[in-house]
Amino acid sequence: MKYLTLCFFFFPLMIGAQCYGSFEVFGGTGISGTPTGMESGLFKSGPVIASRFGFGASILVGQRTLLRTSLQFSQYGERLRFDNLRWGTQHDGSGGFDPNQPSGEPEEDWRTRNRHLNVEGVIALRHEIPARGLWRPFVEGGVGLSKYGGTAIKTVFTETTKDYDTIDSFRNSTVVGRLGGGFDYHFNDSVGMYAMPVLQYHLLSMSRKEFTAVRPWQATIEVGIRVFVDPK
Repeated sequence: MKYLTLCFFFFPLMIGAQCYGSFEVFGGTGISGTPTGMESGLFKSGPVIASRFGFGASILVGQRTLLRTSLQFSQYGERLRFDNLRWGTQHDGSGGFDPNQPSGEPEEDWRTRNRHLNVEGVIALRHEIPARGLWRPFVEGGVGLSKYGGTAIKTVFTETTKDYDTIDSFRNSTVVGRLGGGFDYHFNDSVGMYAMPVLQYHLLSMSRKEFTAVRPWQATIEVGIRVFVDPK
């Protein structure tokens, strides 16, 4: 948990720096997927709905550039579907299968939705683009250390089941890249809000085995409230 200690270290540093900055709370929702490279006629994967929320702080380090640190709770995942499954009751008696024969199962496809739960400490740079009025466009990029906490699993087969488990082959922590851009809106000198689309991607596989690399992505719309601190 060293990265959490480092993340929390930045918050008192910003307060003590006595320069312009802000504190913020935020949340985001969108989709997440995990490229597998293993799809076939029997197996398909797709994205799931994912969310993210957290809090952070920013400090001015240049004329229009701010250093931002945040602690966030993120979901990554994938939807898996197995179609055209073959069952013993569909054996044609000649070493093959007849898909027209009843399988004897209530459902002949198997759907699983996985959501991997992660805690992330992020460091990013935000650059504000000159503009008139209260709307201020910006771009932001950074990296984070992501700690895997477990996986929420929903399976639809003969019945719907929900479970929570940890995947043993997953690393305890991985590295995540982050890129986004959006608009700030200042209600006054003390409070503002922002919105931006954000793409996050695991730069390091969540799996310890490289031949089964698991690098989830997450695309969300993040919305937050900023409280500005100006000692002048």
